Amino acid sequence: RRLHMTLSRWLRDYLYIPLGGNRKGTLLTYRNLMLTMLLGGLWHGAAWTFVVWGGIHGVGLSVERALNWRPTSTAARWFGRILTFHVVCFGWIFFRADSFGRAGQVLERLFTAWGQSSPLVTTSVVLAIVVGIAGQYIRPGAVGSLLAGFQRLPVVAQGACVAVSLMVINTLGPEGVAPFIYFRF
Repeated sequence: RRLHMTLSRWLRDYLYIPLGGNRKGTLLTYRNLMLTMLLGGLWHGAAWTFVVWGGIHGVGLSVERALNWRPTSTAARWFGRILTFHVVCFGWIFFRADSFGRAGQVLERLFTAWGQSSPLVTTSVVLAIVVGIAGQYIRPGAVGSLLAGFQRLPVVAQGACVAVSLMVINTLGPEGVAPFIYFRF
């Protein structure tokens, strides 16, 4: 996350703002958003799929700015969250694919693989997704309270909690050593 924040600030401070940011008119603002996101994609990897990933985010930002959409109802906020989630997931297809052909295969299977089971969708993975989504709605301060309670536990209980956490991570993680994603270009 720290690296991402550093890149975001760098792109903002040394690219988006020197290009004029949003102060040079509407069309130049869209250009600046697109250039910034395209170069952000190129920074992630020297492959066209990364550039497309950046372009998807640039288009998303430009469309959001063009529509000037500010949700006022709960339903509109949920629609915005769901739409953003799907745009980001769509972008991840290109980010992770090693070629446009592979990205096309993934997109094709989204629409043609109905009824076929996936070895990746297991009960534990679905449970992890549900827990992850629910974790987004934890009240502020709850994590701090949980950590304070953890610190009050005896050392043996803390060790048991860490051991269970490691077992869950090991169970949900991939088999073998996952290759570092940025080494593939």
